Amino acid sequence: MSVKRVFRWEGRYYLHETILPEMDYSINPYFGCEIGCRYCYSIYYFKMKKVRHRWGEYVEAKLYLPKLLTKNLGRFKKDAVIGIGTYSDPYQPWEREIKLTRRIIKILRRRRDLHLSIQTRYPLIIRDMDLILSGPADIGTSIPSIDRRFIDVFEPLVPSPEARLKMLEKFSRVGVDTWLYIAPIIPYVNDDPSMFRELIYMARDYGVDTIYTDIIRFRVGVKKYFMEALEEYRPDLIPKYRDIGRKELYEIYDSRVKVYREIAEEAGLKYIDAAPMMFRY
Repeated sequence: MSVKRVFRWEGRYYLHETILPEMDYSINPYFGCEIGCRYCYSIYYFKMKKVRHRWGEYVEAKLYLPKLLTKNLGRFKKDAVIGIGTYSDPYQPWEREIKLTRRIIKILRRRRDLHLSIQTRYPLIIRDMDLILSGPADIGTSIPSIDRRFIDVFEPLVPSPEARLKMLEKFSRVGVDTWLYIAPIIPYVNDDPSMFRELIYMARDYGVDTIYTDIIRFRVGVKKYFMEALEEYRPDLIPKYRDIGRKELYEIYDSRVKVYREIAEEAGLKYIDAAPMMFRY
């Protein structure tokens, strides 16, 4: 699969507070994503901007951001939490070459009061540990399943679950709070409590502090890519997902949350159901 990479030299950064839970502002160094997970809610932004490429085959690097952030650095409120990588992975493969995310973190670290909350699936973030450790931060990753077949179909370009957890362990060992986002939970696909239990205890062994879960959302454009993957992964579920409604999805998910919470608490980990918060977002 070829990926079209585009430098974007001009643009805006809207310095208004995000409604994302537990964050004050969000910054995404990239638009689009060359990882191309087939359940990602960010497909929605592709559709809204009418990008003429398939999800996973187009990415923009926002090269205008460092200058804008430098100019507006003093406008962030004191002790603000800034989410980095809220809809596009800030350490996707292109970052290794152009170091855009590193430049942005370096600028933000001029304000030692700013708390950086970074979500990524790529161990490349370890490269920037020197900057990250110079101020308050937390680091998270997402792992929706440890089933090899699921990974091969839905997120084939993502580092293994073990690699993602080892990445968190590196930060946990030096005192950084780490969290795991087990999402999206897809009823009938990856919601088995036995898999959840195995993943929870793996996370605990790698020093993870907090577990979040969330449900899949079929925002505009998402279901098409999901159904293509489902045809490959579990074609028997095609009729069910063709007709399933949001109410049924949430009822199944809610019944699982009770079990997930019990498992996380049994393992001694903090558990947060992010679905109600993200639904408002």
